[in-house]
Amino acid sequence: MEEKKEIYRGKAVTQKDEKQTIKALLKAAIFCLVIFAVSKYLPFSWVFEIGAIVLSAIYINKVLKQGTFIATYILYEDKLVVLTRYGLIEMVTAQYELAKATFTERTITYEGKTHPFYPDEELKRLLKIQTIS
Repeated sequence: MEEKKEIYRGKAVTQKDEKQTIKALLKAAIFCLVIFAVSKYLPFSWVFEIGAIVLSAIYINKVLKQGTFIATYILYEDKLVVLTRYGLIEMVTAQYELAKATFTERTITYEGKTHPFYPDEELKRLLKIQTIS
């Protein structure tokens, strides 16, 4: 198996810092508390409670993907690899073949699916991504 040459390695430019993430998670918790308190007075309260839990889970997942986990992009000659660090564990979470992927300033479209993308200026330059002003 031939090793490909690493061209670039850099951290993703995340959208949220730690304080913003905590604020967003607190909003989700407060939302659940309010729904649980109000739902006692409504018929079929369990529907509202389950709905609040589902919506909060979706929102929390979105928030955590925007900044809590550290993503590193590694650009090889033929692919872009995404490593994600969860505490002390680091694992490959995605691989995109350059010939099959479409890169924009905020997304990667690969095999019909669109994924969030947070490149720095150097990675944008290497992938020849046009910056929208």
